Amino acid sequence: MKLVKIISINLLLIFLIYNLIIFLMIGVSEVYRVYQDKKVEKNLDTSCVRYSCYQNYDNIPWAALHYREYSQIKFHYETPVVWRANKFKGKTINIDGEHNTRLTLSNLDNSDLLNQNAFFFGGSVMWGFGSNDENTIPSNFERLSKIKSYNFAESAWNSNQSLFYLIKLLKEGYKPELVVFYNGVNELAKCEKGARKNLKSNVIQEDILREKFTTIRADSKLNFKYYISIPIEFFSNLKNKINRSNRVVDVLDTVNIETECSDKNRVRQIAENIEQNWEIANSLVDSYGGKFYAILEPHIIFNNYELYNFVDLKKEETRNIKNIYQEIENKMENKEYFINFKNIFLNYKDNIPIFVDTHHTSPNGNLIVASEILTNIEKFND
Repeated sequence: MKLVKIISINLLLIFLIYNLIIFLMIGVSEVYRVYQDKKVEKNLDTSCVRYSCYQNYDNIPWAALHYREYSQIKFHYETPVVWRANKFKGKTINIDGEHNTRLTLSNLDNSDLLNQNAFFFGGSVMWGFGSNDENTIPSNFERLSKIKSYNFAESAWNSNQSLFYLIKLLKEGYKPELVVFYNGVNELAKCEKGARKNLKSNVIQEDILREKFTTIRADSKLNFKYYISIPIEFFSNLKNKINRSNRVVDVLDTVNIETECSDKNRVRQIAENIEQNWEIANSLVDSYGGKFYAILEPHIIFNNYELYNFVDLKKEETRNIKNIYQEIENKMENKEYFINFKNIFLNYKDNIPIFVDTHHTSPNGNLIVASEILTNIEKFND
């Protein structure tokens, strides 16, 4: 009986100590999370946020707020495009509606708009990274053309996701008169280590995301399995944080990226993939009488690069983007719906820069792009 009592007391002590450890782990994790959030808020409270102090934003008071709001956007999993931004309400960024689209704001009354719809697809450049709602490409296009415009672009999307979402919208019954795909730079990510498989349906870091999703528990948190897994996850997360903080650029990763992008066969596959996506989109839109245009988006290396000494452009990126763009141009040479914007800013040599990095543009660039899209469309329709 005494032995049973001793064993029971020891088991109770172990149970209490274990629970105390669990409590401390959860407490430490929560304190660390709050600390990180406060740290981010403090950093974002400075006068310069990301690119907001660049010359591009001289006399633009909302620049710092825009980049602050962008950092606050959350994303969720959504089929078939893998991720989509959550709804967001801010002063420079608003994401709402059935499809969580960025607000198109032209300040035109509905009575001023034509009885036509334009759907825009692409990555963060088309979405409007670096611009408030009023200065995105779709907003500028709506203001110039008086065609009601919808911004279906999303950060880090490539041409695969643009096509996937267009198909989704067409299946839902939408029949826009005009569809614009704005792709190019994000196709380069298909050379990376995480995008080696399933090129023709892959999205940026899909393999990495898939691995993360498999670790998500499908069962309820109120069970014994979850209770036991807490310390395992705690130390696993701690290890990952330490590894990230001590991480040096992996030479092997760099070699892999360079090798993949330098390989002619790989470059050809990437060009064929974007050509196929654009061709399918054109056929779908044409099937109901709409007009489709595929635009190869600008990149800093084809424009006035000497103006941008603040942009860190790696040699391998320069070579890779040139190789891929050249292959895309070759394949799209005789396509009537193709518009090449790779060096659209070459003749703009104003004192105010257009790029904030290798491909993202500030509001002045978005206005130029919107105007050029309208000019090219009108030219094709003459």
